[in-house]
Amino acid sequence: LAHGAGGNSKSPNMVRYVQILQTLAHVVTFDFPGNRLDSYTELHLSAAEQASARFPDLPLFLSGQSMGCRGCVNVVNYLNLRDQMEIKLPTFKGLIMFSYPLVPLPHPPKDEKQKHLREPPLLELSENTKMLFCSGTRDPFINKDPSVLSKLLPKMKAQTSLHILDGADHSLKGKAQKDLDKDMLTVIRKFILASV
Repeated sequence: LAHGAGGNSKSPNMVRYVQILQTLAHVVTFDFPGNRLDSYTELHLSAAEQASARFPDLPLFLSGQSMGCRGCVNVVNYLNLRDQMEIKLPTFKGLIMFSYPLVPLPHPPKDEKQKHLREPPLLELSENTKMLFCSGTRDPFINKDPSVLSKLLPKMKAQTSLHILDGADHSLKGKAQKDLDKDMLTVIRKFILASV
């Protein structure tokens, strides 16, 4: 489980996601320095390798919050590339994305190119990749409009599911937090069971 920009594995949101996921699986977190996405891949891959070695008989899922989601996608694209080169690396069953930050700030984007800046890595994912997106209706990183994500998903080769949390923000927080978390847990459980 990878944290977002400006946070760490002990931030309140991460602790909450760990508590949700721990009811379903062993959760491994890690910290990376700074906010540079290009520096995440190696560290993220190392964390995945360690988790796979620690729990060799269990299926591996990659997960992230915000920028951590983008890191997961980069890792999967890297793994797919290396797999084509027949280099043995950890295999995974799916991706669980908490608040994928599809639209960069500030809003509105400066131009059409910036508007679609974060789409290419998602479009590169292979048809074998299974993904669950959990996003809130008040998340500014999808323009507070879930259709921004739902319109992209059919363009992707990956097998995708989108779960919308009504009233939740980028931290997936809302007025009825217990209900939101319970709803998310149910959806994640179904996704995991369907992916193994």
